[in-house]
Amino acid sequence: MTPTDIRRHMTYTSAIGKLRGAILFIHGMWSNAEAWKFWTPVFVNNGYDVWTINLSSRTGKTSILNYVKQAQEAIDWIENWHEITPILIGHSMGGLISQRVAAERTIPKLILLGSAGPSGICNIHWPLLWNLKGYLLSIILRKLFQPNYAALYPLVLHRFDSDTRIEIMKEIFPDSGQAAWEIICSSIKVDKLLGDCKTLVVAGCYDQIMPLPIQKAIAKKYKCQYIVAPHGHMMMLENNSKATLEHILNWLNQNTGLND
Repeated sequence: MTPTDIRRHMTYTSAIGKLRGAILFIHGMWSNAEAWKFWTPVFVNNGYDVWTINLSSRTGKTSILNYVKQAQEAIDWIENWHEITPILIGHSMGGLISQRVAAERTIPKLILLGSAGPSGICNIHWPLLWNLKGYLLSIILRKLFQPNYAALYPLVLHRFDSDTRIEIMKEIFPDSGQAAWEIICSSIKVDKLLGDCKTLVVAGCYDQIMPLPIQKAIAKKYKCQYIVAPHGHMMMLENNSKATLEHILNWLNQNTGLND
């Protein structure tokens, strides 16, 4: 993508008050930047410029590495035009994208929310396979696929009331069978994070897609702080995330500055 192209897929909200840093939110599979609509104003009000990206060019054969390239281009744009390297906050597949980015360039801080694991960490478990069994052929054949309500209810929607479930389903989009295959096979390599990349892993104790054992393994791999919060997989959309946000902000503020 050209810088103009990548900018079209990003949204920016300027910090209120003294600037503490910049954040790039990276969403997960089947999702988009709307996943961060509740968290964005919280970080803005606490002094962070916030960027969100809509991962684009989704085809059945789009690799996670293609999404990594988009994230890299977004960071390049932010660095060139705002002269700051953003903190990465990635959810689910976006967490795996963020890990790979942080292995390729120096990132000041990394926050992983219900993240998929890289190679060496098993992402396969029975509830995931059982509820996506109707889509396994699409994944194997590297086709676009979009799980329906019945598949997503036990994995993603079980923590929400009926009205919220309907709203979330409106923001579910087809995504890449190739990317899903790479997650299932744990084929995205991340040997180590570059530099002194401070990392926080946030696990949801009710997460049925990327459950606690995966999050513990990620934290062990990077020897980083790990917290368990009372959330499901889509913790950013739950209305009880205030304490989790406060913990994340306190963790960020332990090392004040634009780029520690």
